[in-house]
Amino acid sequence: MPSDVVNQKPEVSEPTLPAKPPSGFKQTLKKLGLLLGALAIAYGAGRFQSARAWHATENAQAQTQKLEARRQLHLALMALEDRNFGTAQKTLTQAGAILRASQPSDEFSELAGEIENYKFVAGEDVSTDRQKVLGFTQRFDQLLSAAP
Repeated sequence: MPSDVVNQKPEVSEPTLPAKPPSGFKQTLKKLGLLLGALAIAYGAGRFQSARAWHATENAQAQTQKLEARRQLHLALMALEDRNFGTAQKTLTQAGAILRASQPSDEFSELAGEIENYKFVAGEDVSTDRQKVLGFTQRFDQLLSAAP
């Protein structure tokens, strides 16, 4: 039996090397990739928010122009009451021009054309002109309240 012991090799496991840590260059590349991804997401979100803000600003400016046109209609009515036909005509024409510049809908465009083309007739009785301007104002108010 001694020969059996000599022929057997003792079971010795081969030494395992510890896992090699990633190199500093690979870690840096991974971090840089994550940073670039985060920057791309932040840039895209910023562009989206900027576009929304731009559209909101444009809508607010258009609304402001419409309100300025409404103010000019009121000033024309006040000038007409004072029988200041030149100022009334000037402010009425400005109201139409401002309304047209606000990139209005078809109904507002039609009203703007009517306002711009209306001419006051100087005279003692201003009731016809007054009723016409009040009609413009009422139509304007109806369109403004119906607009989104």
